[in-house]
Amino acid sequence: MRFFIVLISFCTALTLNGQTDSSNIPSVLFNDYSPLSASYYGNLLFQPGIKLAMDRNLLKIEENKVKKRKTKHTQKLLYIQPNFTFYVHPKTLAVLQLNTELGWRRYNNRLLFTEVALSIGYSRRFNKGETYFADSAGNITGSKKGTSRGYFATGISLGCGGVIFIKEKPITLYSKLNANLLTAHNAGLLPEGILEFGIRFQPNFGLKNTTVKTIIK
Repeated sequence: MRFFIVLISFCTALTLNGQTDSSNIPSVLFNDYSPLSASYYGNLLFQPGIKLAMDRNLLKIEENKVKKRKTKHTQKLLYIQPNFTFYVHPKTLAVLQLNTELGWRRYNNRLLFTEVALSIGYSRRFNKGETYFADSAGNITGSKKGTSRGYFATGISLGCGGVIFIKEKPITLYSKLNANLLTAHNAGLLPEGILEFGIRFQPNFGLKNTTVKTIIK
């Protein structure tokens, strides 16, 4: 429940402070290079972590709807995002994750957006304490410190955000609610909830992303 309260508060604040300038949307959202982002990655909300990512835009759809008093301009973006995350459960474990997300993002006139994404990846967990081993009958056969184990991970996320300007440079602020599922965890599935707050910017360097297919309606 706290996930939704924080997420809704963040989105409301962006809405109240959003910029209304539909003519700026193409120039502030896209340039020749792939966007980069960094975010706080709170596993189970309070277990601290960090996430680094790079977007690769695949498809852009622009729509203009003329109304009586204004023109409604929206952009929809299909993107793929490789990302790296690291978080810790203090005194318990540390986790490294490599994921790829496929997402759909929709911007409105005020440079605010909502998005949904699916993810797939690999999670490696490093135990800080002692791990005990058992045989088929359940008898403890030994123990070892500093063990690690890998898991296949899938997930879905919902997010919102908006573009602000700092010294005329566009910066995107966003929040995401992630629901992940680890497979083969103690012979079962382990669900996890993650609340994410981040910043995304358009660099003037890096991997070029100039071949985005655009559909104008």
